Formats: sequence, structure tokens, C-alpha cells
Amino acid sequence: MRSLVVVMSLVGCAASPATEPRVDVRDFGARGDGATDDTAAIQAALDAPGVTTVVIGDGTYLVDPARGVVPHSGQTVELSAGATLQIVPNALPGYDLIRIEEVDGVTVRGGTLAGDRDGHVLPDGFEDGHGHGVTILGGTNIVIDGVRARDFWGDGFYIGESERSVRSVAIQITNNVADHNRRQGLSITDATNVVITNNEFLDTDGTPPEAGIDLEPSFETEVVRDIQIVDNSFVGNAYGIQLVQLGGVTENVLISNNSIQHNVVDGVFMIGAPSTVLIHRNVIRGNGDGILLQDAEDSRIEDNLIELNPHGGVILTGTNRIALSGNQLYANGDPTTAYDNINLTAGSVRNVIERNVVRSGDRPTAARYGIQIESADCADNTILANDLACAGVSGALADHGTRTLVLENTTRSCATYDPANE
Repeated sequence: MRSLVVVMSLVGCAASPATEPRVDVRDFGARGDGATDDTAAIQAALDAPGVTTVVIGDGTYLVDPARGVVPHSGQTVELSAGATLQIVPNALPGYDLIRIEEVDGVTVRGGTLAGDRDGHVLPDGFEDGHGHGVTILGGTNIVIDGVRARDFWGDGFYIGESERSVRSVAIQITNNVADHNRRQGLSITDATNVVITNNEFLDTDGTPPEAGIDLEPSFETEVVRDIQIVDNSFVGNAYGIQLVQLGGVTENVLISNNSIQHNVVDGVFMIGAPSTVLIHRNVIRGNGDGILLQDAEDSRIEDNLIELNPHGGVILTGTNRIALSGNQLYANGDPTTAYDNINLTAGSVRNVIERNVVRSGDRPTAARYGIQIESADCADNTILANDLACAGVSGALADHGTRTLVLENTTRSCATYDPANE
């Protein structure tokens, strides 16, 4: 029996070659000429099968605010130093230039993201300030690195929960610049395990709160926890760093080794019982107030340089169990000497102020008192082992509190104090 061998040639049925893992948006039709809407081309590059890195070269790429740019899990958006994604000026109540929602392992690196703060028109009846550069909603393992986000109607960067109430987790914000945004440099409303290092937050102004960084859970289900804010610079904002606990939880926050200078209202502001916050080894200089804690508890202010803040160095109002230790406070007052280096007021209780070096400074910016406890409802506070030599031009310590424990402090009047002998 003869065997029959049949050879079949299937012409035209071969699979198409897979897309390269690294692609350039220009290969998908992006122009980068500052006149063409490149949204669809950029998104096509992100949507192509198998793509892990999308490269955006030098040029200005217009992005439709109604669509934005949406990366997928495992992707990197890589912008060159000369690349700008520019949101098209619009009248939408909110937009996200780059929206990272319920995905894992996304990186956005380099380039500039530009908002429309000078060209935005807000419709009547809508809440102000919701046009953002990078928005992370329910993302995990997200890295934003080396990005400049400027001139946004809302925030340069925003981190919160998704529409399905998925919390953001494991976020790194590194080496970025948030510059001249209207509402915030960075907002965090619902996230855990966020590391914020080596960034600049500059000149946030236009609509409240106007903070470099704002940690603000607004609803009972929202949590802002395990946040590290380290080695950053905050200049020219209304608030350098703001921690607000409204309906949710703010806790376990490290604020360390930052330069917080020349912010208009407060260098660091905490309100609404945030807790377990460590403010540590920062330079806090030339703000309105250096540090203002209102209705906060169980937190520490340690080893900071706090100086030349004209409306006071550290103000504790309605606080409970705050430890203020090892700080240097100098010349936190104004030409009227109406403000103090350290001030306790409005029912602040069980706080400990110890081992600080406090100096009045020279007029016209001298502090009034080194430490002032303003009223009898401030009870059971401890003032221990502080160096209060010439701590305030009106006196080292003015204690109007109840059951204040004052031990082992060094006090000398400005008339007898000679800094050359230190």
C-alpha cells in the first residue's frame, strides 16, 4: 500500500508580529507640535498589545481633558526632558491629565505636565479646584519620578480611592516638582504606604487650601496611614504641609529632613486629631507660623530648627499629649513682639516640652515669650530641662495654666545673657 503525503501551504494565515514592548508615540501618529490633539495617538501606544514602555520624546503634546491618558498595569510612561503633555484649556468641572486607576506596577517618569490654570473656565455651581496632573485612584505599586507638574487648575498630583472605593497602596513620589498649581501640590485622601522623597513643592496658590502637601481624608471610610515625607523642599505655598482629619483617619506620618521655608500661613499645620505624627529634623524658617497643631494628639516634634517665623514658632491649641523636645527655636516673633517661640492655648493638656533651646532673637523680629501657656484650661503640662536663656524679650516663661510642672529649666534675662559665652 502506498502512503499518501499531503503538503498544505497556508498562505496569508501567519500571525501578525507582536508589538514591541518599547514603543514611541510618534510611531502611532503623535505629532508633538503644540497644535495637534495627540490624545488618541498616545492612548493607542498604551493600548497596543505587549507594550510595557511608552516613550514620549521632545515636543508639546496636546491632551484632551475629557479623555486624558490612561496607562495599564505593568507599564512605564517615559517622557524625555524636553517633552510636555499640555492639557487643552477647558471648562470642565474636573479632569485628570494622566489617570492611574485600579492598576498595578505603573511608572511615570520625566518630562513636564502642564495645566490650564490661566485658561480654565469653571461652570457655575461646580466645586473649585479639580483639574489634576497625575491622579492615582486605587493604584498599587505606582512610581512617579522626575515629573514637573505645573499650572494645574487643581493639584499637581492626587492620590485617593477609586470610584469602587479601592484604596491606593504602595506609592512612591520621588524627584518631582509641583509648581504654581492652584489647589495643592500633592493631595492624599485615601492611601497607605506612601513614600514622598526629594521633591519640590512651590508656589501653590489660587484656591484653598493651597498646600504643598495636603493629607486630608474627608469621609469616615478614608484612611491616610504610613506616610513618609522626607528630604523635600516647600517654598511659597500658603501651607507647606497640611494634615487635616475630617471624617477619616490620619496617622503614622513621618515628616523628616525637609526644608519648609517662606510659606505664607503655616510651615506645618495639623487639625482634627491626627495622631502618631513625627515632625523631625526639619528646617522650618520664615513661614507665617512655624508649626501649628490644633486638636491633635499623641504626636512628637523633635530636633527641628524653627526660626524667624513672625507669627510664632510652635503653637499648640487644644492638643493632648504632644511631645516637643530637642528643638532649636529662634526669633519667632514680629516687630510688635506679639508672638511667642512656643505657645499653648485653648485647652491644651498633658503636653511635654523638654530639652529645647529657645532664644528671643534680635529686634525687630524677636519673640515675646520663650514659652507662654495662655489660660487656665491648659492643664497638666510639663516644662522640663529647657535652655531658656533670653528666650523672649518679655520673659522666658509666662505660665497661666493649671498644674503646670516646671523643672530644671535654665532661665536668664536678656539683660544678663551673653551669647558669646555659650
